[in-house]
Amino acid sequence: MKQSKLKRVHVVAIGASVAVVLAAVLYFALISPARATITEREGEKATLEEKKAALPKAKADKAKAEADKAKALADLVKYENQYMRVGPEKAFISMADRTKAMILLWKEQSSTLAPLLARSIKSSGVRLLTPIQIPPAPTDPNAIDPNLIQIPGIQIQVSGSFPQIMRFLRSVEKWPRLVMVNNVTLSGESPRLIAQMDLTVHYLPRDSEKAQPVPTATGAGGEAGTTGVYGVPGAPPGYGGYPAPGAPPANVTGGNAAGGS
Repeated sequence: MKQSKLKRVHVVAIGASVAVVLAAVLYFALISPARATITEREGEKATLEEKKAALPKAKADKAKAEADKAKALADLVKYENQYMRVGPEKAFISMADRTKAMILLWKEQSSTLAPLLARSIKSSGVRLLTPIQIPPAPTDPNAIDPNLIQIPGIQIQVSGSFPQIMRFLRSVEKWPRLVMVNNVTLSGESPRLIAQMDLTVHYLPRDSEKAQPVPTATGAGGEAGTTGVYGVPGAPPGYGGYPAPGAPPANVTGGNAAGGS
């Protein structure tokens, strides 16, 4: 009987040990990974809920960014239409074709800038003391800056009262061009003040990234870049009707510039 009872005790002890071992194995093999997975999923859920909560703001920010972009594009179009249409054709300077860009600058500098200046002189009432001379336009398309075109060195001297000179400066600011007035000096006394200044006109060409060098043209008029407008190869048909850039316009010399248009 004692031997039989001892065996039962052993069996119970062994069974209990096996149960403990199985429970430990079950915990580490099944329950612990499951709990870790649950904890991980709860973290992912919390992150998703945070993102979900932030989604309306993100959508609003995106909508605002798109609206700002649309407004900026509209402002750019308005700005270009107001200041960047040049020449008699009122065309945009595009660096996708350097030769066409050069021809536009020829027309701009020979037939547009001087009349603009003459109108400002006439409307303000000042008296022009020096001829209006526009610097020569480029004769080499490769010399045109594809990012920013400047026409500097337009020097003028006018005379008038202080209010007349101020009207003249305000008139220049209203040109359909980007104009910077530099080195303004005043001498004398009103109403016979003398004002001297330098004007620089700026152009922002389109398609700057498409600018490619073009072969230098030669022809009967001589090598490009060494002749005046009338001898430059590639000049458009009928271009001879425009005054040579750099020459004082015939109708804008001195006096009150009443002949300007």
